[in-house]
Amino acid sequence: VAQFAPLLCGGLSHDRERALLRLLEGPRFCGHPDLAYALIPSTSPVSRDFRPREYWRGPVWPVMTWLFSWCFARRGWAERSSTLR
Repeated sequence: VAQFAPLLCGGLSHDRERALLRLLEGPRFCGHPDLAYALIPSTSPVSRDFRPREYWRGPVWPVMTWLFSWCFARRGWAERSSTLR
């Protein structure tokens, strides 16, 4: 999830921001078909280190999900923010 920290801070070029959002929302992270909910996993579900029943390296880390939702709302991305709540 650390690779998405620049989305929280802003200051990225539009192209880099779009690329990170596509990765985040795509099948390697939030859009993975095996996830019950499209929330930000702490580790990619395609990683061999992914642990589907744990917080650490698992499908969701509530504090990080809240942080991304809050930051997305502040950046004006209301729809992205609401999908994480």
